[in-house]
Amino acid sequence: MRKTLTFVASLLLLAGCEGVGLPGQGDPNPTDDDDGGSLFDDDDGPGGPDSDGDGIPDETEGEDDVDGDGVPNDEDTDSDGDGVPDSEEGTEDTDGDGDGDWIDLDSDGDGIPDSIEGDEDTDGDGVPDYLDEDSDGDGIPDEEDG
Repeated sequence: MRKTLTFVASLLLLAGCEGVGLPGQGDPNPTDDDDGGSLFDDDDGPGGPDSDGDGIPDETEGEDDVDGDGVPNDEDTDSDGDGVPDSEEGTEDTDGDGDGDWIDLDSDGDGIPDSIEGDEDTDGDGVPDYLDEDSDGDGIPDEEDG
């Protein structure tokens, strides 16, 4: 039986059918990139495939299209369309509103959209404006500053 399976697997590989192996052998081509992401299959990480290479697993991002641009979140490098890449925003929920920053239009909850605040660091404190409660460093919270 084992010889038959080995023979069939060999024929499939010769025919160009990659990713086919014997039962229990795992991916016979671990350096392939079956999901089209930026990492080889064996490097996709514990969260699974990451089709857009932003560091957020496809399973976490899902196939919704938050920004309505026609590209599902798991393939979109800026899922919420705010101009701040998902790879920078990550999965944290900074303002605790239940939406991870990668799909939150106002990640810090100050009432000013991330698309306006941007990912610059105006006051040079090491916190990007879209996450900074006082992005200009004047001592007045952005929520009151406007």
